[in-house]
Amino acid sequence: MDEELEKIISDREHGSSYILIKSIELLKKYRDPEIVKKIISAFPEMSGLKNILNKVAERGVEGIEAVERYIKDSNQKTSRNLREIVEGKVVTTISRSHIVSEGLKSAKKVFVLESNPGGEGRLLADELELVGVEYVEVVPDAFMGYAVAESDYVISGADSISKHGFVNKVGTLPLALVARHYEVPFILAVPSYKFSSNLVVQNKIFEFVSMKYVSQVVSEICVCSAEEFLKILRKRGTGFKV
Repeated sequence: MDEELEKIISDREHGSSYILIKSIELLKKYRDPEIVKKIISAFPEMSGLKNILNKVAERGVEGIEAVERYIKDSNQKTSRNLREIVEGKVVTTISRSHIVSEGLKSAKKVFVLESNPGGEGRLLADELELVGVEYVEVVPDAFMGYAVAESDYVISGADSISKHGFVNKVGTLPLALVARHYEVPFILAVPSYKFSSNLVVQNKIFEFVSMKYVSQVVSEICVCSAEEFLKILRKRGTGFKV
């Protein structure tokens, strides 16, 4: 188990949804509650991961299957909604969100920022080429202005979200500012389970971005403005729903 757990907590190439799924798979295999504590401590910025794994700890390992179904369903619905928006469009994206990757399969062209430090954007570009996206171009982070100016949309995932903003890979804030400069819609693809009232940024590879830069939120519960997304969450309650 130790080797498999270390692989998860040292992962800096994948987004929080992917890490969450792998964490649940590990819990299903070993049924050890200590796994939850170790993974949460390794990723303090990923509130969705913390929300769900804490819920697993509360319910006990017997509830893991229900949690897994909920996560996969939320992710798939979010990706499907994103695919409908970007179909035949030119977009710019950053980092390597599993949800965003699935959602961009219908795009005509994707500019992928290298996303340094880490450079996981190159891995996302490889994935998009394999699934048949017509044009994929890896762009140095400093060239984001060039990419955004040629795009219909800027797409970002999020490791966590609150009513004030969201946390994602460093470089997302300047990307949002460039999108505002060129008047290109900035779309945030994020399932509702990543909502938290208390966002944490301890690692310098993450940064906070204000919701004022978000043109539209794409999630499993709506495709709508940030204000409407938050309004729906207030009505239905936030967090884990099965």
